[in-house]
Amino acid sequence: MMIKKVKKQQHPYKYLLPLHALVKEWSDYLKSIFLY
Repeated sequence: MMIKKVKKQQHPYKYLLPLHALVKEWSDYLKSIFLY
């Protein structure tokens, strides 16, 4: 029961990290557009 609870809590972070990296990539991409 406890192991299942921990797995459920860690699950969203798996998607949060790539999403954060994607947002950073997009912000860098938009910055490069506005700089030119």
